[in-house]
Amino acid sequence: QQRRLAGVEALIRWNHPQRGLVYPDDFIPVAEESGQLLVIDEWVLKEACQQMRAWQNKGLMAGATIAVNLSPLQFKTSDFVEKVIAVLNETGLDPKCLELEVTERTLAQNPEEVAVIMKQLNEHGVSFSIDDFGTGYSSLQYLKNLPVSKIKIAPQFVRETLSSASDASIIDAIIKLGEGFDLDIIAEGVETEEQIRYLVGKGCYLIQGYYFAKPKQPDQMEEWLSDQLPKLI
Repeated sequence: QQRRLAGVEALIRWNHPQRGLVYPDDFIPVAEESGQLLVIDEWVLKEACQQMRAWQNKGLMAGATIAVNLSPLQFKTSDFVEKVIAVLNETGLDPKCLELEVTERTLAQNPEEVAVIMKQLNEHGVSFSIDDFGTGYSSLQYLKNLPVSKIKIAPQFVRETLSSASDASIIDAIIKLGEGFDLDIIAEGVETEEQIRYLVGKGCYLIQGYYFAKPKQPDQMEEWLSDQLPKLI
């Protein structure tokens, strides 16, 4: 079977001068409490779109999307839709190349308001995925009423899928659910060829995880694209 790069995900890390690499779970709560989270969210979105456009200008990432995680706070701002459109216009990135990831927690907090915002952005060509599906407040209403095109299977289910019957059953159920709603399914946290074979055999054809690559800086990503990508075929 032929393999190709379908997309990348923008991740944020804080390179602290004393503590070294700090992960989002450690600094995002502090940013939220201090009122800086929205500033960070807006910066990440713009940086991601700029980088994706730069890669495209170099002839890279053809047909791929870049995924950016959203925080619940962004849906509470009155001008969020306008800001996303402004970033796309400023960077020149085609809206079809941008995928915004929302969690079930975000969807559950303000479902009506979130639905309006998602539909407005979707009308402009931006796509949406539900991140870590099955770990939050799962509801079929989200899949029925919201413009979601993908659901992502949480890594904790994928990690034990070959050794845990219950995790395998959860994955099977999510894949069948996606098929019923005509949604793409992405398996996160994949680390072995055995996991890939199992997922593909069940009908999950979008795979994300360390098996392919660990998080990289933009320049490292370009090296990986030229060196490793041909080996995926």
